[in-house]
Amino acid sequence: MDLSCHRGRRAAGASALLLLLLIAGVGWHPLPAVGQDTDDTVIVEDGRLHPSLSGVQVAGAGRSDTVGGYRDAQGRLEAARADLATTASGIEATTGQRDRLDADVAAASAERTATRVEILDLRNSLRGLAVQSYKRGGSNPGGSIDLEAVDVELRQQAMVNTVSTNKTLELRSALSTVDRTTALIDAAAVTRADLSSQLDELSGRRLEEEGRLMLAVVENERSRAALADWRLGADVAGTDIPLVVLDAYVKAAERMGQERPECGLRWWGLAGIGKVETRHATYSGTRPGPDGVTLRQIIGIPLDGSNNTAVITDTDGGFLDGDPVFDRAVGPMQFIPGTWRSLGRDATGDGRADPHNVYDAAFSAAGLLCRSGGEGLDRPEPLRRAALGYNASGYYADLVVRTAFAYADRADTIVPPPPPATDAATLQYLATLAGSTPTPPAGPSSPPSSVPPAPPPPDPAR
Repeated sequence: MDLSCHRGRRAAGASALLLLLLIAGVGWHPLPAVGQDTDDTVIVEDGRLHPSLSGVQVAGAGRSDTVGGYRDAQGRLEAARADLATTASGIEATTGQRDRLDADVAAASAERTATRVEILDLRNSLRGLAVQSYKRGGSNPGGSIDLEAVDVELRQQAMVNTVSTNKTLELRSALSTVDRTTALIDAAAVTRADLSSQLDELSGRRLEEEGRLMLAVVENERSRAALADWRLGADVAGTDIPLVVLDAYVKAAERMGQERPECGLRWWGLAGIGKVETRHATYSGTRPGPDGVTLRQIIGIPLDGSNNTAVITDTDGGFLDGDPVFDRAVGPMQFIPGTWRSLGRDATGDGRADPHNVYDAAFSAAGLLCRSGGEGLDRPEPLRRAALGYNASGYYADLVVRTAFAYADRADTIVPPPPPATDAATLQYLATLAGSTPTPPAGPSSPPSSVPPAPPPPDPAR
């Protein structure tokens, strides 16, 4: 890592730079192979990522615990959903059974009521027939016999007897119907009480299972967020680039392509700088957090003239670098406070340009490279010229170009081609991007909000 500073570091010279690179343990290294602990089975949606990186595999320590926790939470969530679905199905079936029973009882009650009315009618009819039969049986006592009248009377009596017999049979059938419907209603009352008890039990179980499901949803979301955060901090499989850093490179190159399409800067051009400067924000054991801010600030050596560096006295009261005497390069892309004051940009939209945030730093580095390199930074020579503008050392520029094109050779395997424009995630991302206004570069008299006003730094190289 070069721990001096952009153009102000020109006085360092190739030998001093090489010494610093060796001291820092950074130089030209072959890109690593795919790691053993690769997340090749679990991909979670993460709206923070560029759409082209949503399915990128990552590798790193802690995968087993994080992925295992997420899978366990998913298992508990699915089990909670299945339990609730089973209980809901039981409630639906029992409720349906009760409703059908209520319908049967209602029909039986209606039938019994109608039958009771019918019984009253039949009994009244039988009483009337009995009276008629009685009257006919006691007529013309001791009088002369009219055979023709007797024949008519006998026929009428026979009809009364027949009607009475039929009415009696109907009455017996009606009484049987009343007994049958009453027994059905009584049995249904017992069954309904059992069904109501079952529904009460199922409803109580459903409340408990709804509570467990809510907890499972929260736990699943918490573990999903933890997995998403872990993925952002883990290295992209087969590379030494944390996913959050790659995301910053891709987004910075894309936004710069919209502002300066002729520049031609690609994400791997930024990766060449980021690798040489701070090993992609992992120098000295630190890592970038899921928000892109390094867990521990990366601060370079004092630019006090030692190690053949330029002498740059403090320009910001130690606000960014903690050194009130000399400036130091800061952040994942190693900006000196004075350069950051003029070129630092807010890529995250949080209202401040933070050199320790890889998104802000990568976007600002993209602006510096495009300003220094001009056009065609996807070709070696223009990229080398841009790297010289970043640090005026031939060795440094060559190292950046070799590193960048090593990533470029594998660009399609590291970052899959972007999805078609009709993809919903891409359209949403582009709409979000179009709706954000990049923070313009701050001039010497108007520093970014994260840096207090300070007089222009002495810079013999500019």
